[in-house]
Amino acid sequence: MHNLFIVIDFLSFILIYFVCFFPRWNLNKLNLFLKTALYIYFIFVIYFTLMPLFLPIPFINTNYTYWNLNLIPFYDIKLHHDNAIRELILNIIMLIPFGILVPIIYKKKFFKIVTYSFLISFIIEFLQLISVRKINSCDVTDLISNTLGGIIGYFIYLLFKKYILILFNKFNIQNKDNYNKINIIKIIILLLILLQLIIRSIIYLYI
Repeated sequence: MHNLFIVIDFLSFILIYFVCFFPRWNLNKLNLFLKTALYIYFIFVIYFTLMPLFLPIPFINTNYTYWNLNLIPFYDIKLHHDNAIRELILNIIMLIPFGILVPIIYKKKFFKIVTYSFLISFIIEFLQLISVRKINSCDVTDLISNTLGGIIGYFIYLLFKKYILILFNKFNIQNKDNYNKINIIKIIILLLILLQLIIRSIIYLYI
């Protein structure tokens, strides 16, 4: 059943892309490619950290009797836990693409990348902590390693910044989106996606 929900999550993200983002980003091919790449990247970050998605609903599907909250940096590594080094490396790698793509697309500077990387990691850790799927864990090491990954990605971007600017200038590419009005069809689709997410969250304990 969980695999079915994951498929539904992917289909929902695809539907949101074509309904909400594709019309906005389809100004030129490179603009569309870069922003689509960032969107796909975020989908896979969500897939590896949070899918299948469930909304925590108080008194219905939440029962927080156990919390795994680690506030000591690199505690697992110090205790020589299995896969601790591997998880550290994967957490660093996870946000490297973010540190590369965001300054390319949105021209964000170093401190913005550090802030955004930290916030993304914090949101993921918080959602895992309150997870309906009994993950209920939050690790400060993940915050540090994710943020470090964003920083590494930014420095990789700096290495190739000169060539990126040449490419943008050569094709006279501007980072703008098409104006895309909100219509009733988009609202209905988004509400239906939200509704199925609420329903599955309510029935989660009975599946």
